[in-house]
Amino acid sequence: MFCVKSISRLDFRDNRHFGGIIVNLNNKLKLKNIFVAFFLLALAGCVNLAPDSTGHKTNLEPSSKNKQAQMIPSGCNLGFSVLQSAVLHDVPKIDLKLEEPQVKKWLTFYRRPKEKSLLRGIQNGSAMKEQIGKVLLAHQVPPEFFYLALLESSFVMQAKSSKAAVGPWQFIATTARLYGLKINRWVDERKDPLKSTIAAAAYLKNLFKKFGDWHLAIAAYNAGPGKIQKAISYSKATDFWALSKTKYLSKETKTFVPRVLAAIAVGETLVLARQEVAQTRCAVEVGFSTKLHDIGQMVDLSVEELLKLNPELSFSQAPPKDACTMGKYQLWLPPQALPQFMSKIGTLTDRQARIHQS
Repeated sequence: MFCVKSISRLDFRDNRHFGGIIVNLNNKLKLKNIFVAFFLLALAGCVNLAPDSTGHKTNLEPSSKNKQAQMIPSGCNLGFSVLQSAVLHDVPKIDLKLEEPQVKKWLTFYRRPKEKSLLRGIQNGSAMKEQIGKVLLAHQVPPEFFYLALLESSFVMQAKSSKAAVGPWQFIATTARLYGLKINRWVDERKDPLKSTIAAAAYLKNLFKKFGDWHLAIAAYNAGPGKIQKAISYSKATDFWALSKTKYLSKETKTFVPRVLAAIAVGETLVLARQEVAQTRCAVEVGFSTKLHDIGQMVDLSVEELLKLNPELSFSQAPPKDACTMGKYQLWLPPQALPQFMSKIGTLTDRQARIHQS
């Protein structure tokens, strides 16, 4: 459910964040036409195919003719349609293969009383789980793939691998940029849980289209589609389980797929150590180069707390004008900070604000 509050004249200039839709109050479009437009956006998809997440070049790049239309704009311009389209798709199911010996092995591992890594990851990502699931569904990806990201990063937004993969979905820079994520000295959108999920969902959908099987898609997410395609060509295997018995897959990839399947099975049955309602985040639009210190003083939050809510920021200020959309930047705040922000918005010179809730 979305809550949209108008502080100033609103428009469609930037609805790139999953969390909301900005509505032009003066726009005379009929409501049905708006929903038709968003429905078409959802069906169109964001991207075709891309290089693998390990950086290997493949034949998955969008064609040059349609590349501009197929690329995901920053964070993917789906907005409200992501949620609405989530119920419109027939999502291909994933077989957890609980009878497979390797899956059984990881089921036993995750069920050990002393094993806390899965629970810790679920707790880290619990506030985002529902929204991530909706984004995945909107791209015809099973919402259970939440656990793929969990195994990649334990939902530590600043996570960085030895291969320079960053964020909850562990994107390397080349793949992230191809899927529309901004990476510059001011922001790294791989660290934003919702923007990176949109990119990951599009990538996973494309991997499924290529291989026709979720197990192979998971393997390709880990090793890269080029390696999986070569392994299939050399071995003549037709599914992951046959392929995993050959020498053409790395030990890491052979292990990764059953780990994901076991994590899904166990994770969905775990009782969280603390039961809590997923906290919503509210976005306020501030001007370029706005200091987080100034915002923090308005809403009684420290710079550290604001950076935690906005993990994509590299500095304690909004990006400069040339790195912002139309000179504005969308900053996340806790919902309880909204009344203070709204009452003090006038203290920000020449700053307009738009507020919505994710």
